[in-house]
Amino acid sequence: MVNAGAMSGSGNLMDFLDEPFPDVGTYEDFHTIDWLREKSRDTDRHRKITSKSKESIWEFIKSLLDAWSGWAVMLLIGLLAGTLAGVIDLAVDWMTDLKEGICLSAFWYSHEQCCWTSNETTFEDRDKCPLWQKWSELLVKQSE
Repeated sequence: MVNAGAMSGSGNLMDFLDEPFPDVGTYEDFHTIDWLREKSRDTDRHRKITSKSKESIWEFIKSLLDAWSGWAVMLLIGLLAGTLAGVIDLAVDWMTDLKEGICLSAFWYSHEQCCWTSNETTFEDRDKCPLWQKWSELLVKQSE
């Protein structure tokens, strides 16, 4: 219980922190993890879930969700990391080409993507794409 001095603001904050929180297990030195204790808790939790899974379909579904939750989180993290890497790769290409010029049909296209959409460009003439305008051509109206 918190003393009246801590509630009024005249007490010490450490007095409040010294009292244990209900339903929260604490370690004696607050510096290390007791791996045996944590493994024991996890084993007990797993046994409880497994025994309850035989009671009903809902408990069985909850046990399956518990069993696969780690894999689901890893899958989501992998998908998000891959998506972020792809977005960064596309953004780097676009920003690198943005230094040279811009695609007139869609400004978010890089030089290569802009020329893919052009039906007038062949592989041999890939540097002469009519949709891609260099900044010097666009602003000053003259080629380098």
